[in-house]
Amino acid sequence: MLDALVAADLIVWGETAVPGGPEWAKALERTAKARCLVVCWSAAALANTDEAAAFRAAALDGCAQNKTIGVLFEQVSPPEGFGCTLYDLSGWRCEPQGWRKWLIGDAHLRDVVAAAKSKQANRDPAPPSAPRKLLMRQLAVLFSATVVPLVAVISFTDVALNFQGRIAARPSDEEQAAWDKLPAGDCEALRRFVSSFPNGAYRDQADVLIGAARKGTRTEWRRTTLEEEIYLPHSAGGTKAHAQKEGARRCAMLIQGTESRLIGTTMRQVRQDCQFIDGKHLCDWRGTAACEIEEPIEIKTERCGD
Repeated sequence: MLDALVAADLIVWGETAVPGGPEWAKALERTAKARCLVVCWSAAALANTDEAAAFRAAALDGCAQNKTIGVLFEQVSPPEGFGCTLYDLSGWRCEPQGWRKWLIGDAHLRDVVAAAKSKQANRDPAPPSAPRKLLMRQLAVLFSATVVPLVAVISFTDVALNFQGRIAARPSDEEQAAWDKLPAGDCEALRRFVSSFPNGAYRDQADVLIGAARKGTRTEWRRTTLEEEIYLPHSAGGTKAHAQKEGARRCAMLIQGTESRLIGTTMRQVRQDCQFIDGKHLCDWRGTAACEIEEPIEIKTERCGD
């Protein structure tokens, strides 16, 4: 499995520190920096020992951080709380030969590699596809054994080649580069990807992510400026401070009863009309209050994966 991950151009290390042992703290530091954790489950990992308990705690923590996939080396059930995607390698053979190579191949292992690459790119991995592909091949064998011999030979060859092509499908360099560059969670980018590679190796994973799209809304604030004419007679206090205060009051009235919020008020084009009355220098203020506000805009959202 390590060789397959390395062959997929992933930077991989196999952790050898004993869980709970002297080097375990350093192992957890390395784990915290990883973008993807592949947790391998067997009976030993579920044993009632301190080492197994430390391993399970690290696995659950990685799963909670949404950067973990699980691999079953044996037919066991991971502990409650481990909700990450599981890939079953309990029946997998390393480099199968003969009929096993045709019937099983390395589809299970490719599922794990594809999932690790998705996690490394901060995307949700697709569900395991190997069991479905294996079932289809088994059905092809059953079909070939039950129909008229000549038809069986023709049908079996056609079906076998078709499924072998699907299972052995590997992405082209162009498709792989496009897949790796997909923005995390971007449904439109996934749809464009499917349009560009309708028969690509990642088509199934893309369809699963698009089909599980989560729709919602978010609020964005749009800034704008409204203007309000201000007239402040000398009887109301003809000073600049009074004009600024009146402008703020009028701006607040503009958005009263709405969800908009007032950011600030600026007095523009202020003009004073002054005159002497009873020996006093009195001024009326005229101008414009620029009301800078933010209005809430509801934006519809759609997210495919995390």
